[in-house]
Amino acid sequence: MIRYAKRVLTAFSILLNVILGGRSNQTFSATQYQRKRNGKKNIVWLIDKIFFLNVDHCLDAWVKWKIIHTSIRHFDRLGENFFDLNMKQYYEMVDDGSDYQDKRTGPTTLNEVHKLLSRPVKHKA
Repeated sequence: MIRYAKRVLTAFSILLNVILGGRSNQTFSATQYQRKRNGKKNIVWLIDKIFFLNVDHCLDAWVKWKIIHTSIRHFDRLGENFFDLNMKQYYEMVDDGSDYQDKRTGPTTLNEVHKLLSRPVKHKA
């Protein structure tokens, strides 16, 4: 029940932030910390007092958002660079010695792409 309540409060914080003109998927606390970093007016001190059990609550929220935002952008770029679903082609980055180039290789159907992405991955120990 506590996890559910935290998720609801986080969702409310994101909604409040967007209504007030903040970035999507960013909590109000993370936005306030970004404003502090940019030298703008902020209420980090007040939010951190409210969440006194979580030392540096706004900093923590901003770091979490930065990690998530960076990951989303990274995977969006991967999708743009490696998969052309209209052409149903898979792209592989190939090092030609001077720079990385896109090279059309691999599966040509969505089913083949799915098989490729579903294969087990062996991790190095």
